[in-house]
Amino acid sequence: MLRYLVSRRPVVFILMGLSIMALAAVVIASQTALADEGLPIRGNFTVSIAFIPTANACGVGDNCVACVSSYPPHFYIEAQGIGETSKLGTMFLKIQKCVDPARSPFGSYEGTFTLTAPNGKDSLTGIYTGKNTSAPDAYGFGPFSGEWEIKGGTGNFDNARGRVHFSALFSGNGTAYYAVEGIVSSRAD
Repeated sequence: MLRYLVSRRPVVFILMGLSIMALAAVVIASQTALADEGLPIRGNFTVSIAFIPTANACGVGDNCVACVSSYPPHFYIEAQGIGETSKLGTMFLKIQKCVDPARSPFGSYEGTFTLTAPNGKDSLTGIYTGKNTSAPDAYGFGPFSGEWEIKGGTGNFDNARGRVHFSALFSGNGTAYYAVEGIVSSRAD
């Protein structure tokens, strides 16, 4: 009986080793595919909004003064919040955008966004564009939609590229809700 156990042990170790190597090959192949094709993400964010109509209310270090000082008058919006995504996990969202109420039928937005992981080191940054899809209703709710074009990142998102489409709803109490879906790739253009 002892001889039977001793002779089976190498076979078990060989099978375990082959299983581990096969699993490693699958993991490496899937990571390579994600780097080439991109990582699909889907998620939801809730943000609080600061609506800035005049230059004296602007903070330091952003494009607020240039936005509100333009002619015809524009408005500056900074939004910050948190959300959960399918592949990236929990992320903090910061949006800085200039609103042109005269463009498109109901107004349009241009600016920047940053998505940052809770560790503070991994972030995605890029260009924010959007437009109101209708006028706000009697209670101040207004739908809008657009795109985040990912232009770079830091940490695990270094050299990230991609596009994320969003549909959102602004509420009259200074909150907005975003539903996002897109692709993030680690390849440089």
